[in-house]
Formats: sequence, structure tokens, C-alpha cells
Amino acid sequence: YEEEGSGTPVIFIPGWAGNTAFYDHQMPYFAKRYRAITYDPRSQGRSSKTLENNHYMQHGRDLRAFMDALGLRNVALVALSAGCFDIYGYLREFGTDNLRALVFIDNPPRGVAVRKGDWGGFADWEEAAAFMKAVFADMRGLIPNLIAPMMKREMRQDELDWASEQLLKTPNYAAALTSADYLFSDYTAEARMVDGK
Repeated sequence: YEEEGSGTPVIFIPGWAGNTAFYDHQMPYFAKRYRAITYDPRSQGRSSKTLENNHYMQHGRDLRAFMDALGLRNVALVALSAGCFDIYGYLREFGTDNLRALVFIDNPPRGVAVRKGDWGGFADWEEAAAFMKAVFADMRGLIPNLIAPMMKREMRQDELDWASEQLLKTPNYAAALTSADYLFSDYTAEARMVDGK
């Protein structure tokens, strides 16, 4: 993990297969007012690689253990993309205990839309199946198609190459296991719990 600054702790959680490098620009900015912290979730980036428990409920438990190990209180959590499921896993297990604020960036609480027009990470099971096939068959080729639509501007090739290299630090099996868990997860109840609706 990495940290800088002092004050209210704000933990930045990377998305699917991501690592601390994705917050290189945000950390110094937020460290001016907060204790900015980011980490590599289980089997991602520089974290220990394990065949066990590569799913988002465990990511939520890992997040709680991480907060406890650092003695963090009244924490703000900020997550990008599938990293939002780390927060949802935490919420399902621990509720809002020890949390000050939550920021979910670019991810709904459900992996696949149940009905046409529902808010899901994937519009339907056909789209989800195509993603999983790409994870297994050509993860390197998948990544630019995954990253580019998240940007407001067209990414340069060197930026796409950098993002690919970061995501490829996560082993294929771990990326596939968290992807499978993502597809079958539904954290709508947790989203409603924190939204108050």
C-alpha cells in the first residue's frame, strides 16, 4: 500500500485487475487535505498472489482487515469501476461501521442487467460472455477496449500501453475469478442502504 498526507483517511480502491499506480495523480492532490491511502487488492498488482478467495466479498473483508491493521477510523472510501464491489462486499459484511463517506466511480451495483434497460455492468449475458471469453483468450487485447471508453479524450498509444502493463500485473486466473464473481453479484440492497432509497 501507499500513503501520504494526514487527517481524515481516504482510501482509493483500484478497479478490476488494477493497482496503486492508477491513483498516482490523485494521491498528491488529496494528500494536501487528507491522509490519502491506496493499495493493491488481493492477487492484484504487487499484492500476494493466491488461488483462494479471489472474489469481492473477500475483498471487502480484506479491506476491513487493512483498515484495522492501520488503525483507521471514520474512513472515506473511493473506488473505481469493479473496485466498487470491494466496498459493496464490505457493506454486506460490516454495514457502514467505521465509514464516513463513500464514492463509487463508474460502476453499478449489479454485474449484469436483469432486464433490458436495467443498470448493470454488462447490458446482458451475451455481452458478459464475450468479456469472459476475452479474459481467457486475449486479456492483452481486451484491455485497450476496456480502458479507452472510460476516458473523455482519445488515449495516446503510450497511455494504453501503460494501462495494459499495469492490469497485466494481475494473473489471468485472478482476473477471471473476480470477473466471474462480478457477473453473478448483485449489491442493489447495499446501494439502497447507503443511498437511503
